[in-house]
Amino acid sequence: MRLLVRTGLLVGILAMGSFLQSCQSGTMVKHWKVNKFETDQDFSESEEHQKIFKQFVEKATMHFEEDGTYSFDFVSVKQKGTWEYNKMKKTLTTTAEDGTVTVAKILELSENQLVVEQENNGFVSTMTLNPIEN
Repeated sequence: MRLLVRTGLLVGILAMGSFLQSCQSGTMVKHWKVNKFETDQDFSESEEHQKIFKQFVEKATMHFEEDGTYSFDFVSVKQKGTWEYNKMKKTLTTTAEDGTVTVAKILELSENQLVVEQENNGFVSTMTLNPIEN
């Protein structure tokens, strides 16, 4: 359950920002699907964690709207809030409806891929997202 909460927090971090003033706003504003999730924490011997990671990659989605809002959906975990992109710092900040603020470093942002990295409790997680074609 702690992993699910941490994963939710990572996703919350992704849900940040307002690209509206940025030339990359059109790139960020879309519906994304998690394609890859990695952490520097060793969960190789935990079948429960491996199952959660697999489900996360299979089912988690993020949707960034032009109005600076986002939504995250992963099985029974649903989150909404606002997002903001800092082009100079290359960070994505999300603020969930419950007030939880998450900051992630953007490693890559293109029309076809978004890669973010987050540190949480001394561990680093990286998530790769790709656009969902409508």
